[in-house]
Amino acid sequence: LLSILCVVFSNSALAATAPVNLSEAEQEWLNAHPTIRLAVDIDWAPFEFIDDDNQYAGMAAEYIGLVREKLGIEFTVEKEKPWSEVVASVKNGELDMFPSVVSTTQRREYVNFSKTYLSFPMVIVTSDQVAYVNGLKDLRHETVAVVRGYATQDLLMKNHPDLNLYVADSVADALEKLSHGKVYAYIGNIATVSHVIRREGLTNIKISG
Repeated sequence: LLSILCVVFSNSALAATAPVNLSEAEQEWLNAHPTIRLAVDIDWAPFEFIDDDNQYAGMAAEYIGLVREKLGIEFTVEKEKPWSEVVASVKNGELDMFPSVVSTTQRREYVNFSKTYLSFPMVIVTSDQVAYVNGLKDLRHETVAVVRGYATQDLLMKNHPDLNLYVADSVADALEKLSHGKVYAYIGNIATVSHVIRREGLTNIKISG
């Protein structure tokens, strides 16, 4: 399992009934930063996305709403940038916090992570003509799609450099390439994969491993 993590705040701050006991240093930091700039993925439903009314929505958005209520702070949301640009904006200090992001070695070099508050398995998606994929070893000679800047790209490049990766701009882009036979497989989060397959009406691909 890959864990979805929230930078800065732990899930103890999100419990509906638990009081938030901040240290003096933490309260001083919040006083000095009354508005926190969120680095969100605009197309990563059901975790987070920008909806048809241009509002920040999804599981992470619900947690952020609770944090706002309990701490009395405000958040601004970057609603335009693609994920790769959002990551760059966190690195250079233009944005402050990922509400929902997977921890990787590369990311731990420039952000601090809280405890996990959501966890979902990663899956291998292929054409419905593929019976079963028995792990990454079955993909060594195939083209595998990942999304630019996602944890899967970081992890596969580091741990499985023998894989031939196609770097897509979004989950929808990757799955459409898969549907049209341009790549052999896509690796991603099961919840997002299921959502995009249903939303885009992709009937010729499936979870195979």
